[in-house]
Amino acid sequence: MLKAAGNLILDIVLPQACISCGKKTNTNILCSSCKEKIKFFPFLRQKLNKESSFDSLLSAVYYEEPIIQLLHEFKYKNRRYLGSFLGKLMFDFAQNYNFNFDEFDFITYVPLHPLKLREREYNQARILAKELSQYTSLPLKTCLQCLYYKPSQTKMAAEERNNNVEGIYSALGDFNGLSVLLIDDVATTTATLENCSKVLKQNNAVRVTAFSLARSR
Repeated sequence: MLKAAGNLILDIVLPQACISCGKKTNTNILCSSCKEKIKFFPFLRQKLNKESSFDSLLSAVYYEEPIIQLLHEFKYKNRRYLGSFLGKLMFDFAQNYNFNFDEFDFITYVPLHPLKLREREYNQARILAKELSQYTSLPLKTCLQCLYYKPSQTKMAAEERNNNVEGIYSALGDFNGLSVLLIDDVATTTATLENCSKVLKQNNAVRVTAFSLARSR
C-alpha cells in the first residue's frame, strides 16, 4: 500500500510525461505520437483449434510498444490508474466490431495465487475486468482460484508455459448453463486462458469467451 501511495505521489508531483518516450504530455500515460503507435487487431479472433477450451478468443491490441511498457508499469510499478486507459482500449475494440456483451451472464478474470497477490498488492486482470464491467453493466464475479504458486512465465517457451499452469486453477462454484467472459492482460501461448476456461467448462459453464488486452502477432 505504501509503495502504491509513493508512486501516486510521484506521478502527481513530477512533470507529466509520456510513459513510453518521456516527452511532456497532458497526462501521465502517452503522448499523442505514442498513442498512435498502438495497433488494434484487425478482426475478432476466433478459437484457434478444435481442442481449445474456450469457444472464442478476442485480443484488443498487439503486444508491442508502447503496450509492452504500459503493461510493465501497470503490473509491476503500481500504476493501477493505467487500468482505466487499458480497459477503455478493450471496450473500444469490442465496440468497433459490435461485440455483443449482452450474450454473457457475467465477467470474470484470471486469478493470482494469494502469495503473488500479496507481493503485487492487486490483480491487474481483475482491474481490467472491473473496467469492462463498468462499461457493460455485466456483473463482475470471482469464479476461479489459483492453488499453486508458480514462477513467472515471461521468459518461458510455449511448452514450459503449458506445463507451468496445468492443473493450478480450481472453480469457486458451479456455472450451470451460464456464459462467461474471461479476462486477462496478455495472451501469449493462451495456456493460462486455456486452463481457466477448462475449469469453467468442467463446472458446467455452457460458453467461455476469452478476452485479453494484448496478444503477440
